[in-house]
Parts: sequence; C-alpha cells; structure tokens
Amino acid sequence: MTQSKAYTSDQDLEEAKSQCHLRSAKRILDGLQKLGGIYVKLGQHVSTMSYILPVEWTSTLAVLQDRCDPSSEKDLKAMFLNDNHQPLEELFDEFDWQPLGVASLAQVHKARIGEQWVAVKFQHPRLDEFYQIDLQTVSFIVRSIKRMFPDFGFEWIMQEMEESLPQELDFVNEASNAQKVVNNFENCSTALVIPKVLWAKRRILCMEFKYRQKLQMYSQR
Repeated sequence: MTQSKAYTSDQDLEEAKSQCHLRSAKRILDGLQKLGGIYVKLGQHVSTMSYILPVEWTSTLAVLQDRCDPSSEKDLKAMFLNDNHQPLEELFDEFDWQPLGVASLAQVHKARIGEQWVAVKFQHPRLDEFYQIDLQTVSFIVRSIKRMFPDFGFEWIMQEMEESLPQELDFVNEASNAQKVVNNFENCSTALVIPKVLWAKRRILCMEFKYRQKLQMYSQR
C-alpha cells in the first residue's frame, strides 16, 4: 500500500516508508514478546543488524536486549523439584524471588546457603517443552520466505540458532566452559572475574554471587 500511493515529493515517500517500517517493526516486536523464548532471541539477533536493516527495525527490536518477562515463582519451584529432587526451600536458607536479571533463555536470582551468597540461574521452564517446536516453526517461516524471495539472505540466523541453542540450553556445558576459561587465564594477570560454579544441572546453575558491577556475567541472551 505504501509503495502504490502517489507522493508529492521524494521526502514524503521516504517519510511514508519510514512510518511503514516502524508500524511493521512494532507489530513484530509485540508478537515476539508474546511468544517469548527463542522468538525473543531471534529478535535480539535482528536488532543488531544495523548494517543491513532500516533503523526503525533495529531501534524498535533493541528493547528485546534487556526486556524479557520472568518465569513465575511457582514454575521455577516445580522445575527445581523435578530437576534437583528436593524442594528449593530445603537447599537455600534465603531466596530472593525478585530476579537480578531476566533474559530470553534464563533468569537469575540471589540466594543464600549458610553464610554464602549465591546466584542461581534458572532456564525458563517452558523452553524444554516448546523450543524444538519453536525452532521448527521459525525454520519453516524462513524457508517459506526464501522460496518467495530468493534474494532473502537471513537464513544464516536460523542455522546459527540450530547449532548454538542446544549448547546454550545445557548449563552443565556452560559450567564446563566457565572452568575452561578459568584454566586459560589462571597464569594471567587480568581484571576478568569468573564466578565459581558450585554445581550445575542441565537447567539450573548455582554459582558464587558477585556484586552488581559483575552481574552481566550471569546473563544468558
């Protein structure tokens, strides 16, 4: 509709195209936020592509970098019981249910075990049930767009997600990678701080707590 209209000047045409991009980006943002999980992660990828996408898209989707909905206390308690085979209250002497941070795949809470403060990272429970279906859905959408528009060049995003997501969703693998980084820097003088992992399950990671200036270490985009 935007392209088919007549405009009195090139400036009016460019303004109309900008408004069209903005409306479309806001609709996509709303859909991604409602769907959550890997859809938010997909939007995060797209928001960084300022080298190829109009600014209306990248600026609108940029909010996905730091605005994700948290999983509920009830769902996290149920997942903890299922994965750790004990109620959360039996392990932690104190637990703050206000998340320190919420990302597309996980959220982090501050807790206390005895005298030690820890950061507990929970994968969003719904991901286990739906992420394979979500991946298949996104893959179908990308393939369909590619068939209709052969010059479509974003299929690499899907390929990257198919390779990286299974690894990102395994916190045992994350704990192993953290230890590798510790080993790689053990003989170096560096300001890099890597929280010590106390224990790890596939969907739950418990590590020593570091103060606010280091909280980005806990985030899972």
